[in-house]
Amino acid sequence: MPDELLPETDRGHLDWPGETYGQSALGVPLRLFLPDSGQARLLVFAAIHGNEPDSTVVLSAALRAARRDRLRAAVVLCANPDGALLGLRANARGVDLNRNFPTRDWGKLPPGELSPGASAGSEPETRALIALVERLRPEAVISIHSDLACVDDPGPSALGKWLSERSGLPLVPDVGYATPGSFGTWCKERALPVVTYELEQDGCQRLRLRHAPIFARVLRGESG
Repeated sequence: MPDELLPETDRGHLDWPGETYGQSALGVPLRLFLPDSGQARLLVFAAIHGNEPDSTVVLSAALRAARRDRLRAAVVLCANPDGALLGLRANARGVDLNRNFPTRDWGKLPPGELSPGASAGSEPETRALIALVERLRPEAVISIHSDLACVDDPGPSALGKWLSERSGLPLVPDVGYATPGSFGTWCKERALPVVTYELEQDGCQRLRLRHAPIFARVLRGESG
């Protein structure tokens, strides 16, 4: 029987500062939370789109509930802090970070889309996340988004199935449209399994109550 999660009354703050793995375009530190061992088989990150702050709310609540000494995953609460602070999908330079990764299809966007950047990997947030993945060498990654209400896992993997079963979100092989230059495409080209967890449309607090307990188990290595 797994240990209980940290009580709600004890989740008011993060009890350790984490570390910096880079800086945003505006100089905001990009923060990483690691197990005390410094190693993790799984990387979980949120808010690569700044206008999806609900993903950070859910992941932060999960991290605070999981107990530091039980943490088994690497966690990035907000991969696009400038966008989150400014209420932008893009970063402060107007670049959609989830179209900025150096993939074979980078830049092949339909008219009307946000900029994929001046070049592949042009943005500091993108480069920092790439360097982090290369440093950690995780066995899998979960990227939390909103609000398509699905678990996107082209595998499908045991992790994707577990997340779908626990959340009730449908397991799908893709989101139904092309995502050139995306983190998921970059991972696929490197044979790195990635699950994109899309929250449903709802208020942040309801999403927190529904999904944070699931991710707390994920962060503690209890997702199968």
